[in-house]
Amino acid sequence: MSLGVQSLNDSNLKFLGRSHTSSQAKDAYAILRKANFSNINVDLIYSLPGQSSEDIALDVDELAALGSEHISLYTLSVEKNSEFYRKNIRAVDSQKQGEDYLSVVKQITGKKFNHYEVSNFAKSGFECRHNMNYWTGGNYIGLGVSAHSHIDGARFWNTDSLEKYIQMVDETGRAKEGEEKLESAAYFMETFLIGLRLTQGVDGTGLPQEKQLIINEFVKLGFLEKNGYKIKATLKGLSVLDELCSRLI
Repeated sequence: MSLGVQSLNDSNLKFLGRSHTSSQAKDAYAILRKANFSNINVDLIYSLPGQSSEDIALDVDELAALGSEHISLYTLSVEKNSEFYRKNIRAVDSQKQGEDYLSVVKQITGKKFNHYEVSNFAKSGFECRHNMNYWTGGNYIGLGVSAHSHIDGARFWNTDSLEKYIQMVDETGRAKEGEEKLESAAYFMETFLIGLRLTQGVDGTGLPQEKQLIINEFVKLGFLEKNGYKIKATLKGLSVLDELCSRLI
């Protein structure tokens, strides 16, 4: 079970437009435990505009005190035409986000959580199997409106219209709206880049020479580490992983 706590600070929850309070989030968690859920994830949004390092640390402490098996981290995204955007609220700058990220990672791992992916932490044996499958290039089937699926390098997706979805399923038995098949080189590169999200690293065997040169430069700068063909991002690299991947595409 995944619980969208987001924060245990009522001011943060109000800012985020959440309908629950910190007390209600704690009550919901207790209800799940009483119902014998033995594997619970809780979400945390951090690095909010105006949020101090001390505020973030307190939120992490209270969230971890719930005793969940898994924690997922998120930063605030401000999409164009969203309520935040209309109110001229903007996410904090990348430098501050990076600093907050490093602090939160250190804090959560100090509470016996395994940092196994950029923004995911788990007690031993509770890593998310679905996400691990996705990050290692595995196959999956998506069911429902807008759902995406992947089978051996072929991706396909359903229509995003509920009315059209129902009509297509009634008429043909499926609601596939589009698909794409990645060439082997593109599929390999995509799987490699997604795999860099994992703290265990990814096998770089077969990377083109020009990509190897970029990776070697990142190693010199302390963003990546190499051990034979195994390549992994350092904590410093994880904090700017999107930028590293954009330069490797």
